[in-house]
Amino acid sequence: KILSYYNENSRNKIIELISQNEMKIEYVAKKIKDKQKLNQIEMDFIGEYLYTRKDLDSDLYDEYIEYLMNEMNNNPQISNSPRIIAAFIAYLPKVFGEGCENSRILLTNGYSSKTETLLPNVLDEILKQEEEKNIKNKTILNLRMYSSKDKYISISEKELHFPLTSDNSLDISRTSNIKDLYWISMVSFHELTHQKQTRKMKAKEFDSSGFGMIIKQLVNNQNDFIMNHDSYETEIEADENAWNKMYDFIYKFRYKKLQGADKDYALTQMKKCKTNKEAVYSRRTFLTKRINNSNDNYFSHDMTIIFNNFKTIPGYKEYFTKMWESYPMLQIMFTKEGQLNTAVLLNENITSKDYTGLDNNILGSEIANYILDQGYQSLKKHILNDSLTEEQIRKLMINIYNSYHLYKLYVQALSNVDLSQYKETKHNFNLDNIREKYLEKFKQVANLVYKERELVSIIKNRYPSYNVEQYANPKYAVWNYNDMFKYLYEASSGVLDYEELNNIISKYETSNDEVLLKLAQQTKSYFKPDENNIAPNLFAL
Repeated sequence: KILSYYNENSRNKIIELISQNEMKIEYVAKKIKDKQKLNQIEMDFIGEYLYTRKDLDSDLYDEYIEYLMNEMNNNPQISNSPRIIAAFIAYLPKVFGEGCENSRILLTNGYSSKTETLLPNVLDEILKQEEEKNIKNKTILNLRMYSSKDKYISISEKELHFPLTSDNSLDISRTSNIKDLYWISMVSFHELTHQKQTRKMKAKEFDSSGFGMIIKQLVNNQNDFIMNHDSYETEIEADENAWNKMYDFIYKFRYKKLQGADKDYALTQMKKCKTNKEAVYSRRTFLTKRINNSNDNYFSHDMTIIFNNFKTIPGYKEYFTKMWESYPMLQIMFTKEGQLNTAVLLNENITSKDYTGLDNNILGSEIANYILDQGYQSLKKHILNDSLTEEQIRKLMINIYNSYHLYKLYVQALSNVDLSQYKETKHNFNLDNIREKYLEKFKQVANLVYKERELVSIIKNRYPSYNVEQYANPKYAVWNYNDMFKYLYEASSGVLDYEELNNIISKYETSNDEVLLKLAQQTKSYFKPDENNIAPNLFAL
């Protein structure tokens, strides 16, 4: 149709040019397939062709990605270029999957959130005006990379100055200084996770990814987001999920394609992805946020801001109401007036898909922890006054167990992490005092175990026909308590202060609960060595 607008002479010239280009494409494609060396012009040419055509299902595109991942060490004369990387990152949504296959990743100038509407001459004029006025960060925002809801991802061309042969970024879980092909992949997967989170906001059943984005929008505080960026659950999950995708990416395009030493090295890279994922996962142990010059748990901080917004932001109630009406998950967790629904622990399994504790719903467990801390008295009233079914009791016990088990999983992961992993993660905690977090998490688990046993006692009296300990097996409480004590012991180099644990021990001793009394006795015995001055082995119990 386009060619029909040209006269015959021009049309023939265009057809000839297209034919020449097709011959060049076939020539370069064969060299890629045969793993022959390409020159810079050929790499740029095929990169621009793939980026423009965007046929992600073509064999050529798949072979191009494999070539770029595996052949650059054998072809050192190839330099990085926007054309090469544009084609590379445009393919990553297909690797990511999860409904993001049609997302676009664009190279832009990185100076404005409306980059795509700025022509180069307009941008140059704005830059000139800024230089003349000597004003920075006013008209122009230096936006290196961001996700625009679920429409597209913008990555500044200025981020592309890195070698194609390096993989140093795999040595750390979060970096903005070490840049290579793996770094740009991880960044892209991170931003694609934000698009996934955006779509999951409208899920009808509780979904941690979507609810994290809802919480971020309810916080509605850009200054807080800038200050505490790496402490937002949406950001932690995006890093964690990105390393999952990196593992799969390397497996598909390197490990499965290589032999011998190269294959072994690809396996090493995959192991680094697992290490990085664990480092991201355990960030939740120590991340705190800045609020009123004091530290607060990242999720508790979010809840504090949300509740304060009703008092301090005009029109926030109307904003919350619109959000509440739009998102079914918000209706599960909050009343329309903005009050947290503590009965959700009785009515919904928000912490995991089952009772194993191996598939924790991160934000569901954090909400359960928050309710068991801040809304515990309200929850107790439901148990004392409402007429509850055995199924509601079962869901309650699942939620409680997964809440304290999640804290154990955080600490367990942290115990295996080299803390230098966090040198580029922005946080508000001194990692030299990491033992404080082991103590804090031990106390949190110990208090949650106490509340679980207290509620079990109430339920036994009120509902004697319900087999409540079928859903709250005491052995799980004992195992998690002792595991947390072990991690604290190791973090303390074998030296604990009795006064730090005295409140826990006292509560347990006055509880009249057989499980808690046994745990108190075990813990106290640690501070009374036997005649050989050997502490009892609590950890084998």
